[in-house]
Order: sequence, then structure tokens, then C-alpha cells
Amino acid sequence: MIRISIVGMGIRGHLFARAVAQNHDARLAALSDVNPQVLAEATARFTVPGYADCREMLEQERPDALIVATPDFAHCQPVLEAARRGIHLLVEKPLATTVAEAEQMLEAVERAGVCCQVAFENRWNPAFVQAKAAITRGELGQIELMNGRLNDTLYVPTRMLSWAARSTVGWFLLPHLVDLALWLGDKTPSHCYASTTKRMLSGLGVDTWDAMQAILSFDDGTQAAFETCWILPASLPTMFDFKFEIVGQHGALFIDTQDQMIHQASQTFTYPGTLVVEIDGRWHGFPVDMVDSFIACLVEGRQPTATAEEGVQVTRIVAALHESAQRGQVTFLK
Repeated sequence: MIRISIVGMGIRGHLFARAVAQNHDARLAALSDVNPQVLAEATARFTVPGYADCREMLEQERPDALIVATPDFAHCQPVLEAARRGIHLLVEKPLATTVAEAEQMLEAVERAGVCCQVAFENRWNPAFVQAKAAITRGELGQIELMNGRLNDTLYVPTRMLSWAARSTVGWFLLPHLVDLALWLGDKTPSHCYASTTKRMLSGLGVDTWDAMQAILSFDDGTQAAFETCWILPASLPTMFDFKFEIVGQHGALFIDTQDQMIHQASQTFTYPGTLVVEIDGRWHGFPVDMVDSFIACLVEGRQPTATAEEGVQVTRIVAALHESAQRGQVTFLK
């Protein structure tokens, strides 16, 4: 039985806790959060010990694995503490928001010889799993172009995330798109360019970028274009707009995860979520599958689907895109 603790009990922490609790090969050992009210509510719900200090939790509980679900900028210290104790890791994306921290985390993980999976959850998303399979079978031929759009409504940086001003739309959303481009395209990135806008959120007291648009070029001439923003109107039928296109020499794929097969018109017009749902008291969906995959890696002693090395690569690229946006020029990745 794999004993798993979680640090960071926000929306993602709760989802991960439910996924662990229903897995037959794992047991939820303890929870940690710096917010006393959040911690009290979480420990009462899951009936496990709670700690304000992650280090104390690791020292007292000695779990087999730690899930790091803290904000974007707060992954490094829990990872280092866990690795130093030989504790396996599932880390929310991005692995880190600086290249220095990402490399430090990778070094700690490799030195300790622990399993470390990065939560690039769309590798378990059925739409992208199908896309990967079609590309692997050669049905698209040589990939020539990829386009990704992942946008959130204004609700996310103004109400859902208390820490939005300490991150960027690039760090919060872009890692998903970059990881998919690398995973689906299987190409080596060479250089990148990005630009940003900053008006709306700063006017609302949230000092961060509104949007970021980016181009990632690969060494074979392939291009990937990305759009991210978190200022879409709250009147949209879902909180996000996520679309991805892959164009090859012999075919193309068009993925739309916003429309989840059901439209509801009542007081408002919505697309109720079907990708992550509760059925017979159990959660189903690709984030849950990702946690199950991590636990299976620990049970079977195999490498995770999304590794720490891949997490470092995504951090390097997203950091380079931030540098490009700040300097207004192309950033080279080699």
C-alpha cells in the first residue's frame, strides 16, 4: 500500500486527495497547507492528520510519496525536502517558474533516485491520447504546424486564484500547450518569440499580464503558435477555451475540449463538464487517471509518463518565452 501525502489543498489538492483515496493501491497519509482554515476543512473531510508545515509532515508521517499541489511559484522547497528523504513525487505543472529551481529539483530527484512525475495531465486526456496514437501510426505524415489556444475567463485570476499576481498567464496556462507540442510533435525546439498585453487585470488590482502569444520554432522548420489569456468574459459557457490543431503533410487533427458533448440552456447557457465526473461515488477523468498512473509507476517500479526531465525542458521553454516578451526579441534555446 502506497502512503501518499499532499501539500497544497486548493482545488487541485482536493481533486488529488479524492483520486488517492479511491485508489486500491494507495492510502492518503496526511495533508499540508499554510492556510489554517483550508487545512482544517480538508483534514475534516478526508479524516487524516494535517500540518501547517510540509517539512514537519514529511518528518512525522514518512509517506512513500508526496503530491505537490502548491501555487506555481512554490514547488521547489517541498520537492527538495521530499527528495532528500527518498520520497517519490507528483508535482503540479509547471515543475518550477525558474530554470535554476527546475534544474535544482531535477538534480535532487536524480541524486535521490526517486520517481518524479510532472502533472502534464493532458497526456491522459482521451482527445490528446487519440491524437498521439494517430500521429504515431503515421496518419498525418510529417507534422508541419501546430496551433494551441488555452484561455480562461476573468474569474480565474480575480476570484479563483488568490496568487495570480505572483504568477503569469504564461506560467499558469502555457506549460500545457508547450508540453503537448513537444509530446505530440516529438521535435527539438530551437528558438521562440512572445509578446504580451497588460491592461485589464492591472486596472482591477491584479498586477500581471492579461495575455501572452507565442511562437515556438523547431530545428526542422516546424512552427507551433500558442495563445493564452485569462480575461475572457465570465458569460462563456465554460471557464476555459481549449483548442489544439496539428497539421501534417497527409492530414490534420482538430481538438476542441471546450465543447464536452452537452449544451445546457437554463438561467445561463453552459457546457457542463463531462471530462471529469463523479459516477457511483467515484471520480473519473484524465486528472484521476494521471494520479492512478503515478501510483501504478510506484507499484510496478517503472518510469512515469511525464518525467522531471521533461518538466525541466518545458520550464526552460516557458522561461525563454517570458524573456522574449520582456526583451522584445527572439530567444534561442540552444
